Amino acid sequence: MKKILVAVFLLGGSFGAFAQITCPEIHFTYDASGNRIKRQLVITNCNEEKKAQPQEPEVVIPANVYPNPCKDKINIDFDSKEGAVETKVELMDVNGRIVCTYTSSSLQNQIDVTPYPAGNYLLKVIRGKDQRTFNVSKN
Repeated sequence: MKKILVAVFLLGGSFGAFAQITCPEIHFTYDASGNRIKRQLVITNCNEEKKAQPQEPEVVIPANVYPNPCKDKINIDFDSKEGAVETKVELMDVNGRIVCTYTSSSLQNQIDVTPYPAGNYLLKVIRGKDQRTFNVSKN
């Protein structure tokens, strides 16, 4: 009887090991120019429940960024309901390098972009714990 129980136990354990379903995924890595430089096959266990991390609600900073596209200056106007709050503004190129940064408490701000070459930029506005990013083009 002991031999039968041991055999059933071993068979049940081996079926459990083969019952795992794998989920292959292909991950790609790109260089700064957008060229694919690496392809990797990643195999995960589909039986494991992926725990979704709760996402914080996106806080929208009421701001108006204009003109877009711009030639020499970018205007940033904030909603007057919030009042004067210290604001940090960063202008970054598409590679993430910060080309200009300043701090202000004014509701109306202006950035001079004449020294920077034409192209696409990211304008990050940080007010307190909230932040928002705008896409800006310069002609």
